[in-house]
Amino acid sequence: MKTAFDFSIRLMRSMISCTCLFLICCLVPGCDDGDSDPSPPPIREGATQVWYGRVNTWAAAGLDVLGADVAACADSGVTGYMIELETWGDPTMGTDKEVPAATAEAYRNLVGWCRKEGLWLFVSVGNDNAGSGGYGDRGVPLSKVTERLEKLVELVRSQGSRNVIVQPCAETRTAAGMWIENLCVERLAGFPLVYNGNSGRPGNVPSWASFRAYHPLLAQGFPPDALIISDSGDLIRALSTDGSLGGPGDPDKLRAWVGMVKAAGAPVAGYYAFRHAGHDAPAIQALGQGLRL
Repeated sequence: MKTAFDFSIRLMRSMISCTCLFLICCLVPGCDDGDSDPSPPPIREGATQVWYGRVNTWAAAGLDVLGADVAACADSGVTGYMIELETWGDPTMGTDKEVPAATAEAYRNLVGWCRKEGLWLFVSVGNDNAGSGGYGDRGVPLSKVTERLEKLVELVRSQGSRNVIVQPCAETRTAAGMWIENLCVERLAGFPLVYNGNSGRPGNVPSWASFRAYHPLLAQGFPPDALIISDSGDLIRALSTDGSLGGPGDPDKLRAWVGMVKAAGAPVAGYYAFRHAGHDAPAIQALGQGLRL
């Protein structure tokens, strides 16, 4: 016969189990479900948001600079950070099969910071211009680093999909680029995927992708349904203070550029700080200001 005493014992056991589970979730990295973190804004036509990223130096410049970037984005109304994993022009990458430890550490930190601040993290795994030798490329095509690319995709998968949007390959044009696309479709279920074929200016969104990213030329318009990313040589130079691929952003030009993308109604104006290695607070602030003008 069950008594009130028996019920009390069962209740106490249940409370202890729940308390233990709570403590485990608080203490084990990655266990927190992030319910208390702000969500990034939805990506939709007619509601332009701005993103920023030191896409090729994000990991190499160190965690302090990366953390300063994220904090400045959050303070300035910039709602996304952009990176390339198979980092363009980084001589330390070479043809090694492994993901550099600094890249893996930086990625894990960056995901956490973006979630805490309610930012999107736009991750481009590969760039199909690799091997061309132009724009600071180290001359290694994607086809030579497929083992590392597979591990980079696994790194993304291991850290989860919350706040993360993945572009499998920038400017897909080779069999290796299409292989990365297929790999991401296979391995990254639940992640929003972005298509960027046709030399960076795709005219459609394939069935496997949620969005298309568009790299406008200098005097080109902005499709209102596309994520507009400033990843074309002349535009990168035009938006910098010194006309180079690695200079800091020009605040006046960035404000004006964001205003043009907003006027077109595109979901995202994403500024690629292509080779710039330092923290660029004036550029980040200008992006947010351009959205509010």
